[in-house]
Amino acid sequence: MISIIVPVFNCEKTISKCIESLLAQKSNEYEIIVVNNNSTDKTSSILKKYSNKYNRKISVYNEKIRSAYAARNLGLTHAKGDIIALTDADCFTDSGWLINLTNPLKNKHIKLSGGVTKSQSLSNNLLKYCDKFCNMQQNLSSCHIPFFGGGNMAFRKKDAEKIGYFPIIESGGDVIFCSKLVNNIDQVKFVKNAVVYHKYEDSFFLFLKKQYYYGKWHTYREKKFKLSYKVNVPSYYNVIKKYGFIFLFFRFSQDIAYFLGSKL
Repeated sequence: MISIIVPVFNCEKTISKCIESLLAQKSNEYEIIVVNNNSTDKTSSILKKYSNKYNRKISVYNEKIRSAYAARNLGLTHAKGDIIALTDADCFTDSGWLINLTNPLKNKHIKLSGGVTKSQSLSNNLLKYCDKFCNMQQNLSSCHIPFFGGGNMAFRKKDAEKIGYFPIIESGGDVIFCSKLVNNIDQVKFVKNAVVYHKYEDSFFLFLKKQYYYGKWHTYREKKFKLSYKVNVPSYYNVIKKYGFIFLFFRFSQDIAYFLGSKL
């Protein structure tokens, strides 16, 4: 039995596509747990329709603490599955995502698996850049602190219970969670055919704002939890060589915004 947990906050434009993609999974033995994080748009009414129609497959809970990690934790307490799969409300998945993502956990030595995160749209250069460089899951899995983003990962419920689930912070809780869950890189498996499609903002301002935010919470995590990591990313030279000057511009802007967030 597998439990899919989806935290949601004000995602009226994306939640239906997310749920439809989860209902279309090829695996039979799974449940979908959606945790509403005090949404103020039409999300709640959309979720009610799905829970009424698919009440044996979909459960909806409400978490008052406005945090994706608090929402995931509530989902974990209600999960019936031995294995937990996570994705986000602004994502949709391939039909083989669940089977491919959780298959490595048949090996008792693997404690964490994660798949590929792609952009839902490639309509402009910023989205094309995000598709390549904003969720490099394979690179995250090979850090000295291996981890995956909460939008595309799986683990055993019993292992999560041992470490006390996710910390309730605004950003970076997945890093802390994974650092407690696994002891070394041999317990982590990147799955290239477990694909999630994420909706990135196509605004350059919002792109920079998010990178600043990540930098800010990276510093907080270092100070509060004494936990730091460095992701291996292509050099500026390799970026321009393979993708050209526009990608170099985005990469440089991303690094500057992240740096400013980490210092201010």
